Amino acid sequence: MGDTAALLAQDAKMVYTIEPDRSLYEKAKQRFSQTSNVHVINGLSEDVFPSLLPTLSGVVNFWLDGHYSGGITHQGPTDCPVREELSQIENNLLRFGKISVLIDDVRCFNPALPEYEDYPDINYLVDWARRNGMLWHIEHDIFCSKNR
Repeated sequence: MGDTAALLAQDAKMVYTIEPDRSLYEKAKQRFSQTSNVHVINGLSEDVFPSLLPTLSGVVNFWLDGHYSGGITHQGPTDCPVREELSQIENNLLRFGKISVLIDDVRCFNPALPEYEDYPDINYLVDWARRNGMLWHIEHDIFCSKNR
């Protein structure tokens, strides 16, 4: 609904919010029309990341919440594009300074449950963080990782 982007915009130099659903994109565009440090992009993260991530540097924070978890959340070609998102982040890690990756709805990362069969197992997230030398923990329903 844009609350996370609005909160981040209070301190961030620039916030990019990727909205795959056209109606939510239009709402976000309207909400942030007067906010100079929020750029709203209509598209799928797996399509946007390859061109966006190489333009970023310095301190970068990712809030990955573009997966389908019911309700009005967007259901794209895959319910959970986090594998592709993390792969793209990993390909660009050397461009970034301090980095944090937050993945919402960590309860869904259990493909043994039929409604989440398109999600990787939680161990996929842990292995990704470890492979990239990141510290990680789970807080509330969020997988949190950051470099040292």
